[in-house]
Amino acid sequence: MLKHSTHNNLRKYAACAAGLALSLAPLDRVAHAYCITNGSAYLELVSGELVPVYLGGNLWTTGLSSAELEKWIKVAIDIINRASHDGPKLYFAGPEPGGVTQSPEIDWATVENGITIEGYESCSTQNFESMPGEFASTNTDLGRNKAVSFFARGGVWACNAASDDEHLKNNRWWVDPDHDDGSVSFNHDLVGVMVHELLHSLRLNHTDAPSASACTNGAVSWTYGAMWTSRKDFRRQLRRDDVEGLRAIYGEPERAIHVASGGPTSISWNAPAAIDPDLVTNTVVSASDAVGPNLDQILVGFTDTNDLVRVFSGTTIGWDTNAFSGGILMDNGAGASLKTFDRTEVALGYNESDSTKRQFVSWFGSPSSSTSGESTGSVDTRIWWRTFADGTWRAPQSSPLTQYKSMGASYDPHEDVFVLAYLDVWPDDGDGQTYDIVGDQRVFVRTINAVSGGGGCTQAMTTVGHVLEVGSVSCDHRNPSATRCVVPLSTTEQSGPVVRMMEGAITTFNGSICFVRDGQDDPLVIPLTTSKPSYGMLDSAMAGGTANGLVMFSYVSGFSGTTPGTSNYAKIFTMTRNASNLLTGTVANERTFPSNHWPISLGSMASGGTSTWRAFTHQ
Repeated sequence: MLKHSTHNNLRKYAACAAGLALSLAPLDRVAHAYCITNGSAYLELVSGELVPVYLGGNLWTTGLSSAELEKWIKVAIDIINRASHDGPKLYFAGPEPGGVTQSPEIDWATVENGITIEGYESCSTQNFESMPGEFASTNTDLGRNKAVSFFARGGVWACNAASDDEHLKNNRWWVDPDHDDGSVSFNHDLVGVMVHELLHSLRLNHTDAPSASACTNGAVSWTYGAMWTSRKDFRRQLRRDDVEGLRAIYGEPERAIHVASGGPTSISWNAPAAIDPDLVTNTVVSASDAVGPNLDQILVGFTDTNDLVRVFSGTTIGWDTNAFSGGILMDNGAGASLKTFDRTEVALGYNESDSTKRQFVSWFGSPSSSTSGESTGSVDTRIWWRTFADGTWRAPQSSPLTQYKSMGASYDPHEDVFVLAYLDVWPDDGDGQTYDIVGDQRVFVRTINAVSGGGGCTQAMTTVGHVLEVGSVSCDHRNPSATRCVVPLSTTEQSGPVVRMMEGAITTFNGSICFVRDGQDDPLVIPLTTSKPSYGMLDSAMAGGTANGLVMFSYVSGFSGTTPGTSNYAKIFTMTRNASNLLTGTVANERTFPSNHWPISLGSMASGGTSTWRAFTHQ
């Protein structure tokens, strides 16, 4: 008999409820805050296995079209794939060819191997308030490694009720995590629930709470949630305990860092090759860009197999010796190493006034410590950073508490400030955060004094529609009067996330040195003339040595077709400026890179007025 043949059994073993906690832990629970599901009814997947994700025939009940659903499924897939673990690699494989028969129980013989995301056939089996999504799987003789994640009805609704019914209105699905209807429950964030259910397919289960002494398969107190919680956690990244749960099953990623070199127009690239077999990372790397015409150096940030922050460096002619010795281990200035489970960010440059070297490294850590990494079970994190000036690394400093984990950085040699862009919500009293006000999400751009590591100016930018990702910032200092910086973004249109740009100058604003966006009071951001959907991390790099201020961008394009290969996952393109020194939005020199299911990162250098690019992949 199948374990998940009835609605009650689905409810017992599956994912879902307001404030869910998708973290799995072995029964010891002494040192961990995750729960792992074992047993013959669950998928038997292995590290690196390619797992198809199908779109079922009843998901129209969410109120999104099949084309829209496909794009947001790809977003959920990328969130899991790029996290710091070595688990199975998910890919979107198109519509489920056989269909999912749900009544009187699932007919597993007709379901495809892999994971199917499906909607309920009827309204009678749904509990709208407590179960926005559910999960069922089988590993019996009727089928091996098959799972179905069910979603309750949403959107326009049918069910013999008016579409403007207040109860139904409060249970619609949303792709915008900070939509403009404050009455809608946070637990109907479509992407967050998809991620939660997909993680169940990878054998993560609920926990009572991070401090619980045992795992449970029954009713749980879903106070802490993977991807979203009762405090409206829409950060679009896995939490530390979810990462540790996946690692307990499948291991750490430990990927070798590869790099490809390109010419000034990106038309000619060599194939990515490993820098050194022992130079491995647990997270997507970051790289600095050339902010001026003669910055013949690059700084690369990564995390090692112990999740400790490291950097290595190079020039246009080769890598420095630190690249062949595992990189330089960063610490807090008192000998304690810096730990993180997420991507770092770096910046590099030389001060215009005295040509002294400036460096910047930032990472996500716990609310109380720069060295311990994100706290197990916590819904809060901080962006921490250290700056290097006059031959000395300054003490770590940090942002206010946040729940988002998306940032980018660059350097302005004219004003001698680092530029840090990140997602956050509008603060209430400067200590906590407000998660339930309409339109509270912002793109924050902060300038940081390169010498002290503090001070500066923080600007909260509004946008038309909310933002899914903030990419790495790139700055152009060819104009001596004011450095111009670009912040790549992806937005949350219902039709799917697309690449856009926010551009502005580092200049005086209300008595401080700030990032002042073009059209400061206009919430529009720059669209591309050719729309580019992006399902994950964005990056950018500036060609400091070119006369037209060429900028290169990377984005996650997703697989095409039904069978993934090593390519057609991450892409790059360039964009030039017009006679007014503004980005044109015109895409050129597009190219696909093999990425092994992780995003690619970009860096650049300039020497003698000639720029060179670096594209980093992880194999």
